[in-house]
Amino acid sequence: MWKLIEQYGHSFSKKHVVAALYQQALFREDERRTTHASLTNVLVDRLVLFPAKDLTAGEAAHVLWAFAILEEVRSHEHAHRFAMELAQEAAKRHYEFSPNLMASFVTSLTRLIRSSEEDDLVGTIARNFFGYA
Repeated sequence: MWKLIEQYGHSFSKKHVVAALYQQALFREDERRTTHASLTNVLVDRLVLFPAKDLTAGEAAHVLWAFAILEEVRSHEHAHRFAMELAQEAAKRHYEFSPNLMASFVTSLTRLIRSSEEDDLVGTIARNFFGYA
């Protein structure tokens, strides 16, 4: 998989980038060590080129979960901004999330927040979702 990302990651579609990031986070969670950090950056560089509004609820939840697991994402220049764009989209499109997806999304998002405004956004997402559900 890593050789595919090295060779073709720059041309992956949104679906492929999300799947590869998610897989990398799954591997990382199992291995408990940092490997292929540069490939994570390649995938994130590609991902942030897609508008956050184009990700489905499932894709957004998978991306945030991967961002929360992959430590190298925390220092990526555009990853945090993209995560907050996903959060703003979730606040608007909360009705697209199942309870399981929303729980995963909010749990991952809480690991990524850096300010009280972002914390307030988490609260807004939860209120919107639970008001809807």
